Amino acid sequence: MIKILKRLLGVQEKLTVIDRKWLSDQLKGVSLESLRNDFKKRTSVYKYIRNQDSGYDPRLLNWIGSVDVSGRIREKCLRDLIKTYSFGDENRILLRLTDWVPEVRRVASNWVVGNIEKLSNEALIENFEMILYVSRNEKSKNSSEIQKINSLLVTRFSDIGAFKFSLLKS
Repeated sequence: MIKILKRLLGVQEKLTVIDRKWLSDQLKGVSLESLRNDFKKRTSVYKYIRNQDSGYDPRLLNWIGSVDVSGRIREKCLRDLIKTYSFGDENRILLRLTDWVPEVRRVASNWVVGNIEKLSNEALIENFEMILYVSRNEKSKNSSEIQKINSLLVTRFSDIGAFKFSLLKS
């Protein structure tokens, strides 16, 4: 499990005894079911990585922080993702349209309003499942952002037909 985490986090050097102990403590009794039911366990990695002086990838750190239990951390990481945006980050930004903290939703909303039309067809197709999720979520389903996204999808993909559209992400 430690090898998997090292690979995911991009850690090249050997873990110190303290790192190993911290990871072992975090992983005690961990299963997929326990992670699904314990938000704090799923998100505690952000604070640990942030406090290390190892060269962790800031983009990965912001991805992890964008689902942190703290709204302040989610907002900070979302703003950092937007500031240093690169292809693939739209997934995390779109997800925050469903956030329970209004300011986090507002930051994501501002990005969507200003940038959704700049996304390539490839990016829209890659994020189709996330767009579908966000469009069905109570906090965002009737929002102007979802209406804008839906309008964009109709404009970009209306000429390819329903069958071909259904094959795009299958």
